[in-house]
Amino acid sequence: AQYNLDAAQYALDLAYAMRHRDVDLGLEYQRIGSDNTFGVVVSVPLFLFNNFQGDIGQALAQLEQAKAQLTQARLQVITDVDKAYQAYQLNQQTLKVYTSEALAKAKESFHIAEVSYKEGATSLLELLDTQRTYNQTRIAYNQAHFDYRLSLYQLELATGKELLK
Repeated sequence: AQYNLDAAQYALDLAYAMRHRDVDLGLEYQRIGSDNTFGVVVSVPLFLFNNFQGDIGQALAQLEQAKAQLTQARLQVITDVDKAYQAYQLNQQTLKVYTSEALAKAKESFHIAEVSYKEGATSLLELLDTQRTYNQTRIAYNQAHFDYRLSLYQLELATGKELLK
């Protein structure tokens, strides 16, 4: 977008420069046999109709369009980085909850149900239900870990910098 803006500015400068006419002056010398001739040629364009107002107007419009595209690109970059950072923070908090609390509690609950089943205090159905809950918690933990890594990648993509080695 910045290169397009620079190109539009150069096109506008060119359109303004084209308004000015070139006056050509030429000198001529010829020698044919013993005759020597000199000549002067002056070329002056007529300033009647074409003063390049159409080209100047077009270049101004392209310049304004390039400015709008540059502004839009800058805002889009800011928005992308902000969205990626918000997603990163959210996924980091979610992963922290699973790492610090949920996974350990589900494993402890499964261990308690397993010991209770061995002692005959609970049924097989209750043990299997606790195992299913523990497995679902592990799946959710893995999904949270994946989402965290994906949001980290998206943040790196949005900023253009490597955040983790």
